[in-house]
Amino acid sequence: MEKLVQLLIRKVYFYYQDKHYSQLKKQPLFNDELIKILNSTIKDPILFFDGFEISLSNDIYGGKFTREREIWENFFLAEHHIYLNKHFLFNLLGYQNQNPSTKLFDFAKLIETIAHEVAHCLITDLYQTKEEHGETHQKITNELEEYLWSLSLVKEWEIKIYALQK
Repeated sequence: MEKLVQLLIRKVYFYYQDKHYSQLKKQPLFNDELIKILNSTIKDPILFFDGFEISLSNDIYGGKFTREREIWENFFLAEHHIYLNKHFLFNLLGYQNQNPSTKLFDFAKLIETIAHEVAHCLITDLYQTKEEHGETHQKITNELEEYLWSLSLVKEWEIKIYALQK
């Protein structure tokens, strides 16, 4: 289950990152040399799914924290750690009927939460801003959520989850 969530997190992150950089490359000032430089500087994000945890803060559905890692002298990369509330796991395993609060953590909310948390990572990495829940964040979250729902993997997982719940 955790590997599937990690896969979705990375897949949706790369989808948006690729789209963002491909739009940059279409700008009139970009030439072949600048595109080569851009391609050589794009690195894999440092993304971790830290599992399902008990949420003790205001982040009822999930959250993330970012830690700056110094790679070279005065050169830092953001390391993102995303976690989800344990009630998502209970729901995915079919225990939603035993705990009334778990009904808030359905599959649709899981997809929305993944999109929401990855949007925070993308804003930090691509826009170098700490915007929490502004217009850019909402726009990216909506786009990521739409992309996730378009994936056959998500559609198949949803069918299996609802079959398990019957």
